Amino acid sequence: MHNPLWAIKEIKMTIRIVILLLSIFLGKEVNASTWVPVTNVQLVHSSDLIIQGEIFKKGHDFYIETNRIIQGKKLEEVKLITPNSFLDGITLREKQKGIFFLRKKNDEDVYKFFHPSCVKKEKNLEVILEAINIWNKPEKYIADFEKEDADVIYVIGQLFSGWRVHSREVEFLTKSMRNYYIEIYEEAPWEVNKRITLTVSKVENSNLLIESSNPNSSLSTVFAKRVKIACQWKYNQKKLPNKFSVTIDNTKINLPDISYQQATTYLIDKLKSKNEGVLLSAIHALSIIGDTSCIPDLVRLLKYPSPRVSEKVVMSLGWSKSSSAIDSIGKILIDYPNYSAAAKALRNINRPACVPYLEVAAKDGGQSAIYALGTMGGIKSTNILLQSIKSSPQKCYYAVNALYWLVRRSNYDVQNWMIRPNPDNADKMIKRIPLWVEWNKKLKADFKIIRTFEEVIKEK
Repeated sequence: MHNPLWAIKEIKMTIRIVILLLSIFLGKEVNASTWVPVTNVQLVHSSDLIIQGEIFKKGHDFYIETNRIIQGKKLEEVKLITPNSFLDGITLREKQKGIFFLRKKNDEDVYKFFHPSCVKKEKNLEVILEAINIWNKPEKYIADFEKEDADVIYVIGQLFSGWRVHSREVEFLTKSMRNYYIEIYEEAPWEVNKRITLTVSKVENSNLLIESSNPNSSLSTVFAKRVKIACQWKYNQKKLPNKFSVTIDNTKINLPDISYQQATTYLIDKLKSKNEGVLLSAIHALSIIGDTSCIPDLVRLLKYPSPRVSEKVVMSLGWSKSSSAIDSIGKILIDYPNYSAAAKALRNINRPACVPYLEVAAKDGGQSAIYALGTMGGIKSTNILLQSIKSSPQKCYYAVNALYWLVRRSNYDVQNWMIRPNPDNADKMIKRIPLWVEWNKKLKADFKIIRTFEEVIKEK
């Protein structure tokens, strides 16, 4: 039977999505993090200031009168950006007492809430102090292998996180780049152990000239793109010097009280946990650290009965780009052709051995597998894609898109009618099907794949 409480949650979420979309349409700033539950340790990690105090107003502005600085700058009172009660999930009132987690707004002495959980009751003080202790001294907690704590696992993952961004001249880049780490994790295999430095110069019309210490690396391309995005905001542009450098690296580090080996051994041990929350935390921590020694344990967890765990494992193995995971993920994709996470993982691993599994799934109508064949398929993939178009004309977008990319990667030029398809124009794409069939008949014998997808997308 459908749970009525769950129905209420679904309705609330639907309303929130509608308001989020309206806010974006109207150009309002929206805090997307309010959608994700967080722990006290995660709040500690994300806060510039944690204080105990009381809310009061000056004119139209809210302030906090400080009773105790728990962590951060010593201030007698703190000016706040008034939160939106619905979008931010926080409603302030005068004389409201509590413990407040705050993030500084740019360089101003003004602070903002960044999550609905940023306001806590004073009775939670001891729990919050314990969370601060876990963040500051995790070595005390990892010594006890019997104890399972998702917060400790989170801290270890963050402290030893695989990719770290640094810039001496432009401090805000370190925080800004956190939003793009997932794309970076997808781009670089775990066994990579390197440092890439970008030298950035301001040129005409606020444009940036970026030179890389490793220009041929796909990671360098993604990193440069993301640095440009982080620097494009007007406020950030004002703070940019004429020339600066920014570095990303995943070289293994040892902390004063915890070695890399201790950290990864502790996390791998937690992959045996029967607690799903602990298990998910350990998988995520090892994924962002990028430790290859955990791959056999992750492959074993592909058979875990919980879909949440198995999907997290599939994603992590895709990030690893390890060839040892191909067969296990490929077999899952064959059994479940529409399992998009598995198709995406094989696409991330991007080895020739992935293609046969994607082709089998594509024959059975797997849309994500069909899409992936455009970026990594071969000559045989062309026939499979054409068969897909003929059997399901109304769902031909992914197959036509994949064919377009195969031609881009081939020894033939793209013809005008092949121009990258639009998913909103299904009728137009269906009319192109006979053209694709005829084209394939004429050129089949001479058709060759001569470039990778990565080489093609770098072209102007």
